[in-house]
Amino acid sequence: MVSDDLLERARALQETVLSRLASGPPSVGHQRPELLDRIKKSPIELLKFALGDFGVSLGSFVKTLDLDHPESHAVSESIFGGDRFFAKNFMDFLSIAEFARQNSLDSCFPFLGNTMVREYINKSLYKKLESGQIARSYIRLVQDASQRQALRKSKNTQIIDLQMLSRKGDDFWNAQCDNFDRFIRFDSAYEKEIETAERKKSRYEEMGCTTLASEIARSIGVFRENVQHAYYGFNRVTMTSVAVILAKFLGYRYVAEKQYNIGSYSYTSESRIVIDQSCFGDYRFAIDRSVSGLTQDEAMGKILGADHVYRPKIYSYQNMVDLAPDGVRKIVDTLESFPEANGKPVFDHFGVIVPSVIYSESCFRDSTGLIRKIDDMQELSVLLDRSLVKTKSVIPVLIGERDNKCYFISLWV
Repeated sequence: MVSDDLLERARALQETVLSRLASGPPSVGHQRPELLDRIKKSPIELLKFALGDFGVSLGSFVKTLDLDHPESHAVSESIFGGDRFFAKNFMDFLSIAEFARQNSLDSCFPFLGNTMVREYINKSLYKKLESGQIARSYIRLVQDASQRQALRKSKNTQIIDLQMLSRKGDDFWNAQCDNFDRFIRFDSAYEKEIETAERKKSRYEEMGCTTLASEIARSIGVFRENVQHAYYGFNRVTMTSVAVILAKFLGYRYVAEKQYNIGSYSYTSESRIVIDQSCFGDYRFAIDRSVSGLTQDEAMGKILGADHVYRPKIYSYQNMVDLAPDGVRKIVDTLESFPEANGKPVFDHFGVIVPSVIYSESCFRDSTGLIRKIDDMQELSVLLDRSLVKTKSVIPVLIGERDNKCYFISLWV
């Protein structure tokens, strides 16, 4: 188990998150997008008659949506560009198609429908509808809760890329906070970063270091963009930044790139984050091995005086929900019927960032103390991460995802 101090800090943060979920502005009135409403109410047979296979794909998608969701207009704009004149023409076209179908005036409709799709519909839209890409982009608008959960559960686990740390080294590590206090809902997470970066940029410009100044200016632009993209008060983040902040919060160590010379052999280690066994408390999952049995990354961790090398992963909340503490469940349930969004879901996905490790052995000690042998390394990795979470040897982070952008929600306690 992690230290009592870390758990206490994490619980305090979560209490603030819960209090701020209940303190937002009231919901506002919402009017259904007229064109999507017309499509949803139209029989699939009519849409096929009017627009062929495209009409079937479009109708099947729109019929899954909750058009009372305050963001339903975003779907309409994504598909049709938000052009009211086009929307009226499209609805008129459906009315003509309905009249023609009722009166068996169908000789010219394959041609008219194909012309409508070819001339007025984005060419990539049909492929996105067929592949399910658009549906996956608007999971929060899916009306059926079980269908929402199924779509979320299908999201694959990912290893979080820490190449930014390798490229930028100490600067990137030192620039990150060591806690999430300023990323809580309604906090201005990037104001301090922008002020500090502005001072650095001015100093480098005075020194004539234009390259460094321009790089900082680019970072300032990213910070400002994140501020502008706050969503219902939630602060936008990157998974890499969250993973690094989480490592600092949990007391993990950053080791810079270094060259080692062993006889005639020379090896340059990448910068990496390492973890001492003490960070996991009493839980010792690793089976003792000689250095010869380790992978190169694991062996380098030993050389650097650490027990493990950090490799954070992000899981779908649906694949971790059975381990979710009551506070996390309450947060997710609130965001699934958010009062400020007319009682609708506000995120497409909920992700759980787990501070995992590189581990290549086929055996590990699980949360009950039993040694488990698993030949499938991917399965073993998942079971090990679940054991780390279950024993409270780590504190994961709960994030929300909307339109492929990530937002910090809370710590997992």
